[in-house]
Amino acid sequence: MKKLLINLNLLLLAFLLIACSNNSEESNAAILYLNGEELIGQKIVDSDEYTLLDKIGEIQVKTDAGVKPTQELTSNALEVGTEIYTVKEDEQIYVAKLSNHQYQVFTKNANK
Repeated sequence: MKKLLINLNLLLLAFLLIACSNNSEESNAAILYLNGEELIGQKIVDSDEYTLLDKIGEIQVKTDAGVKPTQELTSNALEVGTEIYTVKEDEQIYVAKLSNHQYQVFTKNANK
């Protein structure tokens, strides 16, 4: 009986460890806090894919990767000074201007 209880406890512990280690898609996502909202980082694209319109600002603070940004123009992925723009092609998309002629796309919807 004692052996059965030990095995059940080990099994329960294994299930708990597996359940706690499953990260949601957004837990490791690149997040940009802009206009009071969290924007989720999408793909990185070549700069010729979007036409920049207005410069919104620059990243002021970079938080740790596991910390959700909560202040305007903060990110857990983008470096301080990274420029943020609106684009001509889609008013729901913002892009972060990266080096090497690339942009990282940010949207409100994680599946865009």
